[in-house]
Amino acid sequence: MNRGIPPGFWEVMNDEPVTGSILQSLTEDLDNGKVIYRSWASPINISVKTNNNNYCWKSSAFVTRKLKELYELNGKNSVWLLLGESLKPILDFEGPVLMRSGGFA
Repeated sequence: MNRGIPPGFWEVMNDEPVTGSILQSLTEDLDNGKVIYRSWASPINISVKTNNNNYCWKSSAFVTRKLKELYELNGKNSVWLLLGESLKPILDFEGPVLMRSGGFA
């Protein structure tokens, strides 16, 4: 797996068999953060843009997937341990949620 910018470029150019994505907490040291989720996919070698679009869409589900898993395992309070208590008043909303269709959840 290649690292850095541009993402997915060398996997396509070198016709490599896999493109990787990582969800990682950031620290001051570049590679010292905790790896939260890791995934691999076969590159789409039609173009760098197509490959990038494919794994960006796949990677976009990582955060919600891991937060849901954390919530299901440990309850709501464990999410605040991960995100930090400072976000709790913003995200801990119990009222109705307006959906795009115009209905309420």
